[in-house]
Amino acid sequence: MSAPGDVVETVDLVFGLAGESLPRDYRAALWDALAQAAPWLRAEPAAGLHPVRASEGGERWLLSRRSRLVLRVPLARADEAAALAGSELSAGGHPIRLGSARRRPIEPSPTVGAAFVVSGEAGELEHQQRLTAALRELGLPERVIFGRMTQLRAGTGMLTGSSVVVHQLGAAASLRLLHGGLGPHRGIGCGLFVPYKEIAGLTD
Repeated sequence: MSAPGDVVETVDLVFGLAGESLPRDYRAALWDALAQAAPWLRAEPAAGLHPVRASEGGERWLLSRRSRLVLRVPLARADEAAALAGSELSAGGHPIRLGSARRRPIEPSPTVGAAFVVSGEAGELEHQQRLTAALRELGLPERVIFGRMTQLRAGTGMLTGSSVVVHQLGAAASLRLLHGGLGPHRGIGCGLFVPYKEIAGLTD
């Protein structure tokens, strides 16, 4: 199913992930490492890195055999991104190796959510108003559930945002949000939406 309107159609690539750990605030370091191996990633607004599932280990995240790196890229770039398989990277001094990649198509869901969305507003009410208005501008329903405001480290700075769940979506509207995302900093995972079945724990 193609993306509606002028939204770029995307796909998730799921890589095996070998290594012992990632730094506590790994997102920017991991994105930088990927972009060094594939510089074209920085020029693709739709490209982004999903959160890595790992176990807490003090000042780091501990990887297991089941850990995966999931990269969202434009469908037209999928083969180039898959070529990252076998790459040995350093994420903030933590060595990792990418295994083989499999494609996970973007499928519509009546409820989708993003773990962290940035609006540029620090206040909770202003944040919610800004994102609700952004959804309206995209022609999407404003049936939204916001999580509590938190902060995410991005390099040397901090970003303020919240989880966002949008429900009662038709197939076209769902795909528009899944492919297009919401807000800035897509590279480090902000504003990347996934179907309901994958978003347990997003809201408080």
